[in-house]
Amino acid sequence: YQRRVHGSKYPPQVIRGNASEIAALVSNSQTKGVDSTRTTQSTLPYAKEAAEKYQSVIIMSGETDYVIHPKGMVASVSNGHPLMTLVTGMGCTHSALTGAFLAVDEDPFVAAVHATAVMGIVGEHSVMLSKEKYGLNGPGSLQLLFYDVLYNISEEIIASRLKLNLHY
Repeated sequence: YQRRVHGSKYPPQVIRGNASEIAALVSNSQTKGVDSTRTTQSTLPYAKEAAEKYQSVIIMSGETDYVIHPKGMVASVSNGHPLMTLVTGMGCTHSALTGAFLAVDEDPFVAAVHATAVMGIVGEHSVMLSKEKYGLNGPGSLQLLFYDVLYNISEEIIASRLKLNLHY
């Protein structure tokens, strides 16, 4: 992957992965499939290096999600829920959601931040609804409600739950 993307005439606008996957883009570190063996905080220098090297926005998913602009601006998004790590396909869903946001926003950094924030907020809201409506607290009920919550999410819910910090 590194050889095909680096120096490409058409680099990807956004690259998304967990901390181990992002670190592997610029180092000889080993990954453990889709499971991250690193924290996003400790891997932030690698993510910044990858953004600059590939001239792409980097989304690094984890306990705190980071969106890194190739020129160094960093957004940290602290939304989400630990149960999301137990649901197969959440990373793929995040990638698909990012693609949808890229289709309607000209700025890849803004699209990536919006997609990352919505992803986390929908996860949080799904867990809350699962507890309140059904008395459940597990990955199955989160997965069951996730797409319905995404479909019905409102600007008010997003604004009230957003945990976003920008770092220059």
